[in-house]
Amino acid sequence: MSKGQTERPAWADAYLAELNESIRAIVQPTHSLCMELQCRLTGLETKLALTDRAITEELNIMRMEIIRIREQLSQLSQSVHTFRTTADTRQTGG
Repeated sequence: MSKGQTERPAWADAYLAELNESIRAIVQPTHSLCMELQCRLTGLETKLALTDRAITEELNIMRMEIIRIREQLSQLSQSVHTFRTTADTRQTGG
């Protein structure tokens, strides 16, 4: 020890060692809990990203199906219109 410093009493060393152990006993489980929560959060983020991607793909499939159905309805409407025009022309004798 350098000049001007006094030795710590043995009881102070024992107290600091006990305090150190008490703090470690509190911090270690808290740290473990935080690490576990971080792992679970990372897992949830990954699942959410995959779910979001899957939903986006499903929505795109549904959009394409709606477009296909609209095209079919348009074609059907045109066919009905053509059929009616043809039928009307035949009825009027024109």
